[in-house]
Amino acid sequence: MSRRWVGLAVAALAAWTTAGAAAAAGPSPAALRAKIARLRQEIAREKALRAQHEAQAAGAYAAFTAALQRFSQARATLAALGQRMAAVSQREAAARVALAAARRSAARARRRLAAVEIGWQEAGAFGPLTLLLSAHSLDDFLARLYMVDRVIGFQGREVRALAAAEARARREEGRLRSTIRTLAQEEAQARAAASELARQGAAERAAMARDRALVRADSGALEQLEEASANLVQILEQELHASTVASADVGRALNDVRFAWPVHGPITSPFGMRLDPVMHQWWLHTGIDIGVAEGTPVDAACAGTVLYSGWMTGYGNVVIIDCGHGISTLYAHAETLLVHVGESVVQGQEIDLAGMTGWATGPHVHFEIRVNGKPINPLPYLPGG
Repeated sequence: MSRRWVGLAVAALAAWTTAGAAAAAGPSPAALRAKIARLRQEIAREKALRAQHEAQAAGAYAAFTAALQRFSQARATLAALGQRMAAVSQREAAARVALAAARRSAARARRRLAAVEIGWQEAGAFGPLTLLLSAHSLDDFLARLYMVDRVIGFQGREVRALAAAEARARREEGRLRSTIRTLAQEEAQARAAASELARQGAAERAAMARDRALVRADSGALEQLEEASANLVQILEQELHASTVASADVGRALNDVRFAWPVHGPITSPFGMRLDPVMHQWWLHTGIDIGVAEGTPVDAACAGTVLYSGWMTGYGNVVIIDCGHGISTLYAHAETLLVHVGESVVQGQEIDLAGMTGWATGPHVHFEIRVNGKPINPLPYLPGG
């Protein structure tokens, strides 16, 4: 929780724990109503601020979601490019095999054609012409002509066909190599884009985490403020009703009530202005702190009715007892609460167990006596004080 929020919570409580003289006379009904109105206005302003932070968090979440989608698309594109690259690489390897086979076939055909030419040369100085001129008849001449034509034509066609196949294989290999280079460039670009999107996504995630943490802090602080405010309004309204008690009656009641110590231990912080050990600011310490171990039973300092038993910002777990005649006692930072609102208690009855809940630096009991909601120094009214 930020200092600003803590300050607001303290300001809310200060509406009840007003710094001032330790007089028995309480604030006027008009002043109490004004405090309640100001507190409700502050709650409304803080709700608006939380709504603003929630909108920022929602925007950050939307930005992160969009970045995540873009990154997923980039990864899908990269995966598709990888698949295409693998397929083209396989085709390029097959083309290289086909080109090598075509080259071998063309070489064999050329060797066969060369062998035929050598055979013709060995057959005579004129090769095929000698073969034709040595015919014994016209039919023999025609037969030899057909044979020469078939042999020479076949060999030429085979050589030309194999040369064309070799050329096609070479072109296919070249085309596939060009495709591989193009895909490699696209893959490099896609990897760079994916890396950039991953960086953007990490930044959006960090922004979203910061905004969500801010919302959580705002929500937690506002919940505490609202809870304390609701409790405070309830108590203020009750104190407003109690403020009609005549001052003279209150003075007589203070003298008549015999308060008892809620616990026995050293006074670690007296009533009055002090530097707050948690907030490090000068505020009125509205009671006394009595140092005890955690779990120490805390007794009711007076008989009366439990006005409040629950959590209150700053005080932690707290019990407030209405002692009558506009007088109330408060016991804060309890570890465990043992009484409920509306319950009647007698002096000396265990009402809670000491602890260090709320704003506390160690286990102790914060004890207050209030008259019409105004804190007074408890020590003069305690035995031996």
